[in-house]
Amino acid sequence: MPVTTSDMIRYFYKHSTDATLAQHSAHKPGAWTYVETPTAKELEELVVKHGLSLRFLKDALDIDEIPRLETAGRDTYIFTRYAYEKSANQIETAPVLFVVNEHSLFTISAKKLPVLSDVISKASTQLETTNPVRLMLQLLHEINIQYDQFINDYHRQVRVLRDRLGKRDVGTKDFIQFVRLEDDLNDFISALEPTNAALKRLLTERSLPQFAKQRDKVDTVLLNNEQLTAACNANLKTIDSLRRTYALVASNNLDRSINWLSIAAVVIAIPTLIYSLYGMNMPLPFQKETWLFPVVLIISLLAGLAVFAYGRRKHLF
Repeated sequence: MPVTTSDMIRYFYKHSTDATLAQHSAHKPGAWTYVETPTAKELEELVVKHGLSLRFLKDALDIDEIPRLETAGRDTYIFTRYAYEKSANQIETAPVLFVVNEHSLFTISAKKLPVLSDVISKASTQLETTNPVRLMLQLLHEINIQYDQFINDYHRQVRVLRDRLGKRDVGTKDFIQFVRLEDDLNDFISALEPTNAALKRLLTERSLPQFAKQRDKVDTVLLNNEQLTAACNANLKTIDSLRRTYALVASNNLDRSINWLSIAAVVIAIPTLIYSLYGMNMPLPFQKETWLFPVVLIISLLAGLAVFAYGRRKHLF
């Protein structure tokens, strides 16, 4: 049975002399093949018609796939991850596979890739599909822009939480947000750092000689990734510092509260002891004297004040 082209496999072509990015019904040299949420039949089409590795294509559909570099024949497989907004205030990353050779570029993703969809819809005049390596670097740059937007938003959220912590206006939801931000930032780093390692490896390998010709653009992507990683680490350090600061403040407040309670217990214990002695059912000195109660009361107050003064002198509270 002949394999037909699926709606999830689209071919785009744009030469430097073309004004817009055009979609074609079939693949041709210099085209960008955009594959989104492919089925088993669509993966078979990519293997049969374009000679791609089925194993690597299946790896691209694994939501937990980590960035790495693989080669098979004339094709180079570059796995990376992109960030997207799954729902309101919920950012996740998903894998995307770039398959590049001398003539063509393929992008395969398990989920809809908003960044690449925006590139297609804008039909940028700077986009050129006939240079697959340059096109891949341009798409990686677009992915970096999306990371940058999310990281800047996280930086603002961290500053808001820092201000609220300074005012002691934090609650359980704020600490849950701390955990979410920290988890997302670590997820970003786990995507950016291996991607940089793969790009640096490509510069030294001979499997894709035209890659080294785009050294300037590669260095730009590497620098962007390093800056994004540094921004993530800076935010993580701030979050860790805020957490430790809050823990110290909470511990200090708890310590002061315990000291206050201890002093109060001692102050209360002194008159309690005296009154307990005179409450026993046995004869005691001066128990029938009318002046005894005020004297006992004054002694109790003086003893309590003495304990309080001692605590203040020793900075116990």
